[in-house]
Amino acid sequence: MSNLYEQLPTLIELQETDAQIRQLQDQYDSFPTRLKKLEQQLAKQREAQEARGEELGILQKEHRSQTRALEDNQEKIKKYQLQRLQVKTNREYQALENEISHLEDENAFLEDSILELLLRMDEVQQALQEETETFEKYEVAFQKKCASLKREARKLHRQIEEYQEKRKALYRSGHLDPGLLKHYDAWTTRKKTALVAVVDGNSCGACHITLRPQLINLLHHRADLITCASCSRILYLQPEQTEDPESEPV
Repeated sequence: MSNLYEQLPTLIELQETDAQIRQLQDQYDSFPTRLKKLEQQLAKQREAQEARGEELGILQKEHRSQTRALEDNQEKIKKYQLQRLQVKTNREYQALENEISHLEDENAFLEDSILELLLRMDEVQQALQEETETFEKYEVAFQKKCASLKREARKLHRQIEEYQEKRKALYRSGHLDPGLLKHYDAWTTRKKTALVAVVDGNSCGACHITLRPQLINLLHHRADLITCASCSRILYLQPEQTEDPESEPV
């Protein structure tokens, strides 16, 4: 097995694979929340439609009640008018007149109220029709979005499985020291970040602290594992950045 430093490209490939898995898993895990949000929006639309329908039902019930009351009063008026022809005293006649007058006043109020109810029912019926159409359109859109989310979820699940297979292959390759793997697993489990930082110019590629020239010089030898004094990550110098240490001035 190569020295630990020479294993870092494979370890970087592993940590990039794990980063992809975490990113894809986060997206995959967001689907229940996204689906629930769509369901809540649909439920809100349905509630608005149902509330409008309930309002119309209440108005229709009140309209029937007042219409019956008006019809009952009209029947009473007819009865009292017939009785008025048969009474023999002014007192009885006046009592019937008062009853008829009271019922006529009540009917006048009922007729106005029924007219207002009819106007309001027309408004609510129109609103209900519009909200029903809106709900039906929203429901169609909801079904399409749900189908799209499920397709996206299946795609992400396949991608996660592919990267997990790649991860297993890297573990089984035998190109990584068990101790280095143990350190990597402990780091990623605890910190959920990359263990290896690629040197960027003369800085740590993760925390961006400037590295001492002596440290850069040691990295050119590609022998021992060297960690960043700031973030404790293992530092790696890309091959194209490496110069022949023998040609460097002492």
